[in-house]
Amino acid sequence: MKSFTPILHVGHNLLITTRVNDSAPVFFLIDSGAFDDTISPEFAQEVTKVYGDAHTTVKGIGGSVNKVYRADAVKLEFSHFRHERQGLVSFDTSRISDGAGVEVSGILGFAMLRLMEVKIDYRDGLVDFQYDPDRFH
Repeated sequence: MKSFTPILHVGHNLLITTRVNDSAPVFFLIDSGAFDDTISPEFAQEVTKVYGDAHTTVKGIGGSVNKVYRADAVKLEFSHFRHERQGLVSFDTSRISDGAGVEVSGILGFAMLRLMEVKIDYRDGLVDFQYDPDRFH
């Protein structure tokens, strides 16, 4: 299990330390129910340019998001995986952070997770991601 990475299991949330554009490690939520990777605007402003996006609507279990932004160039690094994105959706994650009791700076969502085989060891608090280039394109 050398390739596995420790995660923080808080309630039903799985949080993994993530670096964004060579930042210090922060927590991102692993959420296969989220449409895509997202980032909080407060954190995004620390690592890249952020601009408003009046054309994107984000809805979830808790309702609609009032203000949506886009984060410019973003390089996500978690576990042994690196993922570069442009125009990453950004919205306030404070409700997620409040519920988890720890700052959650973003979400790793389905659009990226579907490209991988994800193995979770709940007992030991570990996760492994294996990228499969032939999986769903």
